[in-house]
Amino acid sequence: MKAFGPSIHHCSQDLGFPPSMVSEAAFGESMKQNRAISNSAISKVISGASAGDYSDLTEMLLAAITVIKQSQVVSDECCCVLISPLKSFMALKPSPTVWVPAGALPGK
Repeated sequence: MKAFGPSIHHCSQDLGFPPSMVSEAAFGESMKQNRAISNSAISKVISGASAGDYSDLTEMLLAAITVIKQSQVVSDECCCVLISPLKSFMALKPSPTVWVPAGALPGK
């Protein structure tokens, strides 16, 4: 069984997670699941925002981030690449027509 060596990248260090040793098969499966979680969350955010339904979007994004952070490959930079856009969506505030960056709305 070939093990992936520790992948120490800025993001994994920033998250405070130690590098992990996982088999190539386990790494592939975990990354596949993490990509599916991230893609699903982003799709739901876009669909919900397009429909004007902003309820539960933050909670859904937090749940996706939490699940990815709990995966056995969280220390790999690829997980950081998946988490980054989810965090970016959380920094956005809803507007009647479009989501705009937090702080960009007048009086906010």
